[in-house]
Amino acid sequence: MRGPKLLTPPGGELIYDHTNKDGERFLLDRSLEGCLCLHFDRTVTAECAHVELDGKPVPFVVRNFPGLSVLGVDLILLSNKKL
Repeated sequence: MRGPKLLTPPGGELIYDHTNKDGERFLLDRSLEGCLCLHFDRTVTAECAHVELDGKPVPFVVRNFPGLSVLGVDLILLSNKKL
């Protein structure tokens, strides 16, 4: 069995609008505030997820909704954290 597949937007670009830190997923769950949201086709668990930038762990949030799993890379915490 294969793992969850990342669902990329058309064109494959992930865009984060820093002027709108709430974003569309914030309406579903407030813990996604300030996150770059990655969508997956299957359930993702926080125990299995791991995000790194330049080999160092990055803060993230995992939320599962019916038919959609979201891994939010917390860019607000990341920008405040010294890596």
